[in-house]
Amino acid sequence: MTEPKCSELGLKVNLETTKCLPFGLRPPDRPLLLGGRSIELVTLHRYLGVYFDTGLTFAKHIKYLRERAATRTSALRYLSHCSLGASYSVSRIFYIHAIRSIVDYSAICLTGLAPHISQSLEVLQNEALRVMLHASRWTKLVNLRQESGFPSLARRIALRVTAETLRLVHRHPHLSVSVLLRRLASRPPDPLPYHGWARATTAVLHNLGVASEVCNDPDLDCLGYSPPSPWSPTPFTVVHPSESKPHHSIPAILRQDSLSSITTLTSMASAVYYTDGSVSSDGSAGASVSGTHIESWRISSRVSAFQAELVALLGALRHAYQQRHQRVVLLTDSLSSLQCLESLSLVSHRFLLTAVYMVSSFIQGQGGSVIFHWVPWPVGIGGNELVDRTARAASPHAEVTFLLSLVPPGFSRLWLTLSPGISKMTTNFV
Repeated sequence: MTEPKCSELGLKVNLETTKCLPFGLRPPDRPLLLGGRSIELVTLHRYLGVYFDTGLTFAKHIKYLRERAATRTSALRYLSHCSLGASYSVSRIFYIHAIRSIVDYSAICLTGLAPHISQSLEVLQNEALRVMLHASRWTKLVNLRQESGFPSLARRIALRVTAETLRLVHRHPHLSVSVLLRRLASRPPDPLPYHGWARATTAVLHNLGVASEVCNDPDLDCLGYSPPSPWSPTPFTVVHPSESKPHHSIPAILRQDSLSSITTLTSMASAVYYTDGSVSSDGSAGASVSGTHIESWRISSRVSAFQAELVALLGALRHAYQQRHQRVVLLTDSLSSLQCLESLSLVSHRFLLTAVYMVSSFIQGQGGSVIFHWVPWPVGIGGNELVDRTARAASPHAEVTFLLSLVPPGFSRLWLTLSPGISKMTTNFV
């Protein structure tokens, strides 16, 4: 079965590096054959820089990480000599990029480690912190982490696993592992010792209080959307700012250039929409202003400003399509939204991006055209100031008029959100 598929795809299997490693299963009674040659049966194998064993204990990989970190910690010790060594900021940068990075690379595999193996991994960071801070051997770990600002490695691994799990489930909801994680996350926390990567990952999600995020509706494409062919033109035009770094320009010049460009694009037959999104502690909302027409949408909580901007653009496009406008000009101060629409990068926010693309295609199918134009804020452009006030005023409203599935945050945003409330997941390891 493997050989015909490899021939079909034009792949050639390297039998010298191909191994058979059963995970949690009894070894096969007969040798596996590929290309007329038997595949070697092993109990430990290194794949993509990570050592896998049959029991997935990762004991060999932790030992390998400690050996690599020991040599780099020795270099850090010479680098941060007390009298003539580098400053703490330089030592910190060296630790982040040369020592901690080797743990971050394999963090997704290190969830659910046995306590004694997790303890040996913590020693890796503890030694580096003592060198950086010139601390004695009897300094308590809580003091080392407080002075350096670094959490324990177990806590960092838990956050990285959580961020990657949320991203996987929302971007690829139909994968078997995504279905398994959603099913496990919907159950109450298991008080018994967990076995396997999926159960260990679900336990981490429950400990951090984000298991419900996995059960949310995945971020799928808009209903009816079909990916365009690579050679087909986009159904809209994006007008970028004239300056390469517009935020560094003088506001008066930005305002003059924007008004001149808007006057050139618009005409008597053009429908001009100012759009803006607002995210605050009171709530999130998007708004659009076109002449005397003012409309706002209260969005479900815990969305990003980028999503709020896309909701405002989508609402304006829907209104323009219903009014059957032939030439639609949308003015927004979100440069990132325009860049994402132009590249149509569907890595995240798939529903909003594909919905904007579909409505733009509908307007084009009616013989119309859509232009997205960036405008600076705040430089005194009347329509932009009005739509900003409208979006801010709609944020505190209690009634949600635009329900949006939550998109998983990145690691940095997840760390800022969960770091203060995370329970201690490690003890003071020596």
